[in-house]
Amino acid sequence: MSYYDIDDILADSQKLPCKFSITIPGLGYLNGEPGCPIKENVRLELPIWLAEILAICSISNSSDYEENDEYRETTFLKLLEPEFFSPVFLNFIKSDALRLNLNPYMFYYRIVTKWSNMFGDAELVELISKALVDRASELNDLSFKLNDHFRGGNLEFMNNLDSYEKQLFKNSHKSYKDLKIWWLKKPN
Repeated sequence: MSYYDIDDILADSQKLPCKFSITIPGLGYLNGEPGCPIKENVRLELPIWLAEILAICSISNSSDYEENDEYRETTFLKLLEPEFFSPVFLNFIKSDALRLNLNPYMFYYRIVTKWSNMFGDAELVELISKALVDRASELNDLSFKLNDHFRGGNLEFMNNLDSYEKQLFKNSHKSYKDLKIWWLKKPN
């Protein structure tokens, strides 16, 4: 992914649910209260780029530290599991990935990539990879059939694609179209 990749920039702006671990002075503008502190246990939805930074940044409790105590570091916030990674949503993906509506999450695969990089969730990556392969196979079939006899029965599936899948469909359709042109021009 490139620094100037607009899809990556838009994916970074998608919001994730978060819960603040500590009270932070002056950050109230995130909660719509400029000049006020943001309180501990406040839940907000923050863009991925900001949530990731605040989830990594930590503060040590050095004032509470004594020789016998453990040295503790607390991150500013904890990322909460978004609804599109909930067990119900993931079970739906396992049952029928083709019926999944990814349209509300326009950058679903990029968000999964970012989430997996932050948390090292191999099980999620495996599940989403399998779903992508299933959906890509269906997209490939539809892009082949588009020139011949595309039926509206698959229209619901087409409306439920995320941005990556839409681009995949366009590329696949263009390949079949170019192949057909080449085949017709090929000398016998």
